[in-house]
Amino acid sequence: IMNVPEHAIFVFLKENESDNVGVGGKLLSELK
Repeated sequence: IMNVPEHAIFVFLKENESDNVGVGGKLLSELK
């Protein structure tokens, strides 16, 4: 992801559907 503060990324992820957001190649839903 772009060079932004971690909390900014967290907020971005929270505002999107978990299954539609990938983190480091993993779906956010898999990290729960």
